[in-house]
Amino acid sequence: IAPKSPFPIQLIGEGSLTDELRKIKNIEVLGKQPYQKVLELISSAKALLFASLWYEGMPMTIIEAFASHTTVIASDSGAMASMIRHQLNGLLFEPGNAIALLSEMKKIVADSNLSIKLSTVAYQDYLELYSPESNYRQLMDIYALTIANKKV
Repeated sequence: IAPKSPFPIQLIGEGSLTDELRKIKNIEVLGKQPYQKVLELISSAKALLFASLWYEGMPMTIIEAFASHTTVIASDSGAMASMIRHQLNGLLFEPGNAIALLSEMKKIVADSNLSIKLSTVAYQDYLELYSPESNYRQLMDIYALTIANKKV
């Protein structure tokens, strides 16, 4: 996607393609970063691109983006497909399809109202589903249900 993208991309982390990615003019490879810096970068981003080809479990990166009011554009697979409700709290694209990813990126850049709408709903989802308070309530509900159904 990067060589075809008219948008600058910051890449956090390292991997086997790091040296190759550093050669692409619109990619800034930041490498490994401290956690606080990662959160700052997510918060200041126009969108978080989560282009994983793997069936991720529960990506904290997406939860952190939701909590930061940052729009998420993610592969339509695994947990990403269950966390992102397309055009409600983020955008999904076909995994591995660079043209589809670029199309979703263009939507966010072209329509700031869409970005605001998506990130606002994503933040509400964070509060209702993923925040520490929400997780505490969910856990207590599980305990209460377990105790209520305990056979003596």
